[in-house]
Amino acid sequence: MGSRRIATCVGITHPTVLRIIREEGLRPYKVQVVQELQPGDLRARKQFCQWMLGKLRRNPDFLENVLFTDKSSFSSTSILNRQNVRIWAERNPHAMVQRVHQGRFAINVWAGIVGNNYVGPVYLPNRLNSARYLAFLQRDLLIPRHQRNNIYFMHDGAPPHFGREVRAYLDRFFGTRWIGRRPAPHLWPPRSPDLNPLDFFFLGSA
Repeated sequence: MGSRRIATCVGITHPTVLRIIREEGLRPYKVQVVQELQPGDLRARKQFCQWMLGKLRRNPDFLENVLFTDKSSFSSTSILNRQNVRIWAERNPHAMVQRVHQGRFAINVWAGIVGNNYVGPVYLPNRLNSARYLAFLQRDLLIPRHQRNNIYFMHDGAPPHFGREVRAYLDRFFGTRWIGRRPAPHLWPPRSPDLNPLDFFFLGSA
């Protein structure tokens, strides 16, 4: 809440609010947006982290073999927060961003990170279903043959990832080395963008 709004709500003058804030040594901080968790999420997150730590104890380089993946949707109508945008220049460029688009578009972008390398990006259909996701896995998910016996494939619990044909393909291709929604061999905890480098490093938690 801004200082002027505080003054209006409390019924005192704005200079008085500013004086009190200075005297109390208060500073303004931005709100941090975090993922909402549900009651069973903490247990699932703890179990996944314990499994991962066990793998790391046996093999300190285990994370080098995990292919973390995620997809994000981008559109011409995305919300722009001008407080997070800065343009550095010697003179004011009077930069503008168009907000109303007559020709709207949206696109799904998939990407992966394994070790220090990224895989993709790959553009997926806007209306993604299990059949289209399976076609993507078969056609566009290119993993060198010499790495196939070591790679752990991770994806979240999105509905297209859960189709019977998708799970059967992952079982054939990766065996027990894939992470996802139940009944995956290893369960990915839902609502855990902080555990996926795609969310906090590459795509952002969209």
